[in-house]
Amino acid sequence: MKSKISKILFSFISFLIISSCSSIKESVYDSNFPLSSERVKSVSENFSIKVPFGWYSTVDNENNSFELWINNNDNSAAITFININTDEELMQSKNINELKTLLNYSKIVKKAELGANYKELEYEEYFELNTIPCAALVFINKENKKGRIIVFEFNGHYYESTATILNEDKINEKDLFVIQNSILKTIY
Repeated sequence: MKSKISKILFSFISFLIISSCSSIKESVYDSNFPLSSERVKSVSENFSIKVPFGWYSTVDNENNSFELWINNNDNSAAITFININTDEELMQSKNINELKTLLNYSKIVKKAELGANYKELEYEEYFELNTIPCAALVFINKENKKGRIIVFEFNGHYYESTATILNEDKINEKDLFVIQNSILKTIY
């Protein structure tokens, strides 16, 4: 009897230790928004994504700073992708610390861009979409609208995807962030 209880207790404690050590979990947002069969390629052609229904691809003619830029049909939201250029010293390990470093870098850039208008809303989120580890945070921009940054590594390149609400009357942040997760799930 004592042996059986010891085995059960050992198994339970082992399970708790293993599950608590797991750093990457599912996102707090779903990834089930319907997507069209249309795929769009990034400027560098390093990746492509499926376009959500009711969205279109935009060309960045002015600065060519975006790898990829999509808007919804009523222009109430946008999702952009940029390449994050890093040096080897900054990114030495391939684990959760790499994502934290990328997210902190993106935070610093966003704070510099928005100045005193920058506000972080939620805790940092670490999750996987189709085996791609991601890190995310939600922020308020200078127009007092919510946005979400997701950083990830794909095929040896680092990227930041930013989802921004442009008109809160037409789309809410939960729906936008589900769309962002959904398209990231189709990256290749």
